[in-house]
Amino acid sequence: MADIDASLNIYKFLCKKIGNEQIVSLRRLIYTICDIGRVIYPQRIQQVISGSKGEGLNTKGSDMDFMYIDPTFQITESYRNVVLTSKAISIVMDTDETLPCFTKLRFVINDQSIYHPHVKQIMQTDRLGNCLLSSKLFKIYNLRNNHVPDMIIHGPCVSDKFGRFDFAMALKCNEWITPAQHWASRPQSLSEYRRLIACNQISDIEHIRTTIETILPLDTVVTDNQFYHWTQL
Repeated sequence: MADIDASLNIYKFLCKKIGNEQIVSLRRLIYTICDIGRVIYPQRIQQVISGSKGEGLNTKGSDMDFMYIDPTFQITESYRNVVLTSKAISIVMDTDETLPCFTKLRFVINDQSIYHPHVKQIMQTDRLGNCLLSSKLFKIYNLRNNHVPDMIIHGPCVSDKFGRFDFAMALKCNEWITPAQHWASRPQSLSEYRRLIACNQISDIEHIRTTIETILPLDTVVTDNQFYHWTQL
């Protein structure tokens, strides 16, 4: 009985601090609606509000986290799924010699001379001569091209020095990678979004799922290969 009372007290405390289930769900719905159709032209970069606010938690002192999906690159888990297209640069994941949950991103066409100078600025060659997309150089490139003043590199993000905003550039993978296969079949993987979307009569459920759940945010890991390791989720 004491455990039940303690659990109820904790629940009431959390509801008072961050809101009940309905309020949290409403906040998530609002941010999801804000993301729909939020595309930055001419690059066609799509915005996703993430972090605690994107999850519906409006805690004191928390910043705003924005994830921007760069359509320049097309990510696949293996070479057998690669589809060469003129719309995006094909990149394949390479998990050899990486820590768990990290991957290197290897250019399918291993010839630097064919790529645009902007792409060359974020490329790096490993000891085997493979052209890789460098996480570190990618963040430096986006920092230099960010038009918001007083920005710094903060972990996987480009952030303002006052701690108000985090901007994370991300690359989208249009398939369920092997470590995430169980997510595709989990009972609530889409049911929550279906319920929220139905409340506002939004029909593009598949768009919401792929936007929120199948992205590859970038990060670095401190090893000898620290310049081109990316986090895989």
